[in-house]
Amino acid sequence: MASAYLPEAKTGANLFSILKKIVPRMNSAEDRDNLNRLIIDMRPDPNDPKPFLDFSHAYSVSQSAEMVMLVIQQMYLGDVNDQNIRTLATDATKELTDQIDTVIDQKLKRFNAINLKIIGVILLPMIAFVLMWVGSLLMSVMKAFVK
Repeated sequence: MASAYLPEAKTGANLFSILKKIVPRMNSAEDRDNLNRLIIDMRPDPNDPKPFLDFSHAYSVSQSAEMVMLVIQQMYLGDVNDQNIRTLATDATKELTDQIDTVIDQKLKRFNAINLKIIGVILLPMIAFVLMWVGSLLMSVMKAFVK
């Protein structure tokens, strides 16, 4: 969401006003609290990356999330190149999507394995019954030819 507002920094809007615009648009109260905490914690020492890193760690421990927040800190300190944040946000989104896909694949494999076991347990006795039935038919036919 920040990548949509950060280009406003080029026109002179400061990071506080941009973050304040984002707060009401967040759905989760916890997300709003985290962003408000960032706004408060970043004021005393703008050069301290800790509030930005703490905010990123509230959502992800990935290096991409940290990089996004450190770029936002650099924007706060005066570097208003929004292309960096857009690139990092795109990369972070792709990384998150890949992680979600991995989790989904693992769940599907587990689900499919259970289905195969259930089908195997059901089909095994049915196959054995059919083989015994075919065997008894063959024996009946063979008895008829022997007489």
